[in-house]
Amino acid sequence: MVEGLELTYSVPESLSGRVLPGCLVLVPLRNRTAKGVVVGIDDGEAGIELKEMVSLVYDTPVIDEEGIEATIIADSLAFSKAGTTLSDNLWMPPSPRIETKIEILGECEFSPSEKALFEKIVQLGEDSTLGRLNHALGKSRVTYALRGLVKKGAIRLVEVVSAPSLPKPKLQYEADPDVDSSVNEKAPFCSSMSSLSKASGVSLSKIKKLVLSGKLRLVEGAKPGPVPKQGKSGFDIEYFEGFVLEKRVALYAGWAREHMNSGQSMAIIAPDASLCRAIHKEISKFVDDGVYLATGDGSMANDSRLWDALRSSLSCVAIGMGQALFLPFANLSRIVVDEPASPHYEQDQPGKLRLGALARVRAKIGKCSLSLVGAPSTLEALKEGTSPVSLPNRVEVVNMLFQAGAKNQPLVSEGMVSAIKKELEAGRPSVVLIARKGYSNFVYCDECNEVISCPTCKVPLTYSMTTGKVSCRFCGYEAKAPSTCPSCGGVSVLFKAGGTERLHLELEERLPQCRILRADANTKNAFANIRSFGQPGDILVGTTMILDRADFSNVRLACIASLDGVMSMPVFSASHKAYSLVAILAGKLSSGRVLLQTYMPHHPLIKSLVASDVGTFLMQELEDRKESFYPPFSRVLWWIVTSKDQGEAERWAGFCHEILQELVKDATILPPNATYYHRLKGEYRWDILLKIKDLEGAVPYLWEAMKLCRMKGIKLEVVNPNQ
Repeated sequence: MVEGLELTYSVPESLSGRVLPGCLVLVPLRNRTAKGVVVGIDDGEAGIELKEMVSLVYDTPVIDEEGIEATIIADSLAFSKAGTTLSDNLWMPPSPRIETKIEILGECEFSPSEKALFEKIVQLGEDSTLGRLNHALGKSRVTYALRGLVKKGAIRLVEVVSAPSLPKPKLQYEADPDVDSSVNEKAPFCSSMSSLSKASGVSLSKIKKLVLSGKLRLVEGAKPGPVPKQGKSGFDIEYFEGFVLEKRVALYAGWAREHMNSGQSMAIIAPDASLCRAIHKEISKFVDDGVYLATGDGSMANDSRLWDALRSSLSCVAIGMGQALFLPFANLSRIVVDEPASPHYEQDQPGKLRLGALARVRAKIGKCSLSLVGAPSTLEALKEGTSPVSLPNRVEVVNMLFQAGAKNQPLVSEGMVSAIKKELEAGRPSVVLIARKGYSNFVYCDECNEVISCPTCKVPLTYSMTTGKVSCRFCGYEAKAPSTCPSCGGVSVLFKAGGTERLHLELEERLPQCRILRADANTKNAFANIRSFGQPGDILVGTTMILDRADFSNVRLACIASLDGVMSMPVFSASHKAYSLVAILAGKLSSGRVLLQTYMPHHPLIKSLVASDVGTFLMQELEDRKESFYPPFSRVLWWIVTSKDQGEAERWAGFCHEILQELVKDATILPPNATYYHRLKGEYRWDILLKIKDLEGAVPYLWEAMKLCRMKGIKLEVVNPNQ
């Protein structure tokens, strides 16, 4: 697999027996050299001339055969081209140095510049490389003359891969038996005097005296031996619900010690790189070695140690996102999905599986345990017989219909202001969440009821007071915000459905003494604001992006300014998504309360929160899903047909529906419908919803149907939203 392309190369004699599935290799691609991953080896067909591989980057595979098989299955379930999952989720070890070596073949007739260059190459001798030659000649241009030497056969350029440097051994302290017990206990976990002093509670001056006396010394940490091959217990799913971060980390640390002591490895999957780093930091306090980050942006020391453990077949724990799933582990026995209901897992894109679904595929192929650990109760867990878990913190509901100025839909209630003032007096920060960005997500004329929409996508435009513009979040269209209605010329243009920008302004007006930080996709310093949040009296206003990035350790009040938009979404999972958002936010707080504002007090979820009885709501949601044959009782797919012509899109959707009904049996296939966002980027969209009991068994028939539709020239996307 080379840059998303499945290509075939021959193995040169020099690499015979060394190239294995999963190895990273250098191959010729057009007029350059590229990296690729070997996904399979066969004897080839006689008479077909193939380009040869150039060299191996590493002798050790960067992904094992189970991982390769899992990526192939994931591509089939995502209805994407081969190699998509592998390209998106391959963890790359620290890059070795690739040098261009110059081999001398013989003399011939040279131009003056070529002769001078050739003499310099001869002078450098066997160690002659392109890098050394450039260094020796300073700023002189040698490219043209070098090409001439190659063309005349005087030299040959060969790319050579040098072995990556090994990581320095990890150091730890070792103390004599008669040294203070607290120092003895913490010494193996510390590599500096200051960290040992902090961990043991012994003063730094005493630690220094122990070092000077020789009773405390730095030694290399003991390196475990390779893991022996062991039989696996088989694939199973475990549910652990109602856990806040501290409890989750303690659980993970216990599993890490247990598995590594048994010579087994574990992968922990989190929805965001910030949360991965937080989990890694906390687990490292309990486990002294063998725990690594696999996020693709780790430090050189971390990545080098992880790669050293993998190629030495040592048991380890890797924490990351998709990349952590496909490492060449020694005896992978458990995959953990942290907070499986997090909205960051729910990025439904054509041709890609959700991370939770990807973890399930990897666990099935690897015949290991899949542990789903988080705060909200999932419907799948309830279906398997687990009892609903009550929310870890109190939820208070504010009925916005009775607030002053309710007609203008304010985002800040008296109850919210009062609650934040109490936190301010206690010297604690607060969080306010809203699922919309911008100042207003709905601009319309109160005289003719015309909605200001994108001319290309026909969706309501989002207004930003900072820029004074309205914009489309789908195609990027921008225009100056209208002061009068474009249709009737009326002056009653209203800005409804407020987002983070309006919430920020309302809080500034009501609570001028607080420092208010905003974090959303449109805020320039969003990540800096999240990092600086946490001082007494701080208020962090943001979208769901803050859930896995902000530090909630000192937060006792979390407010949801509005959940009505999520509850009103035209999808079967809207109510449970809203519940998950409340539960995740409640689970972030070690203690305290969640304050929820709503204009929909009679919604079943709101009623259950008021009555502190989410169990009844969840069981009713499960019963409704069963009656309608929705997940977890089935798997759903959306087939989306697009065309710039409205009539053509509708006709092609009807054709796809007929093909699906003919080829896919034992499935509920709903008639084509115009999508909720019916026109995006100038194209009309129609969708077909499929509800299938056995998705894996139906995949071959679905692929056949998709090929038949695309042969007709139909523009088709398939979305697999199953977690």
